[in-house]
Amino acid sequence: MLSTITGRIGDIRTLTRLLRGAEAAANDDGRELPDVEHLVLSACALPDGTARRALRTAGLEPDDLPAAIRRTHNGALGDPSDDGEPTRAAEPRSGPFRASAGAQVAVRRIHDLHQGTGGRLRGAHVVLAASEQAHGTWARTLAALHVAPDDVAAAARAQLDP
Repeated sequence: MLSTITGRIGDIRTLTRLLRGAEAAANDDGRELPDVEHLVLSACALPDGTARRALRTAGLEPDDLPAAIRRTHNGALGDPSDDGEPTRAAEPRSGPFRASAGAQVAVRRIHDLHQGTGGRLRGAHVVLAASEQAHGTWARTLAALHVAPDDVAAAARAQLDP
């Protein structure tokens, strides 16, 4: 019972760190609300290292992702020279974690994946949940980098296998 409680406390700490990191990444990106790509960037900073290893296995360099995401986002805005002015959400979310609709879907999926795999919450859960989203900046960034979401998902799953 003690190990269950300790595990849950650890998961809460990991989730708190993940969400705070996503908010910081969004702020660094000049965005008001975190999105899926900010969750991935935050997962790369988690101490378990599974997000970074999964991304590298899939052919991505985690340290290069912020610039790639910025280029993708700016390209979607129609101006590759855009300086990254913050965008405003049409309908701000409320609650303990204010985020884009896509990020909220991803957080629910992270929870479901974590429950399905058991063990501790890890960065690879975040990468796997993000790779499942077909739309948004993260999906466009993968496409721009010529990396298949299925390859990212497979690399994340490999990190979650016992």
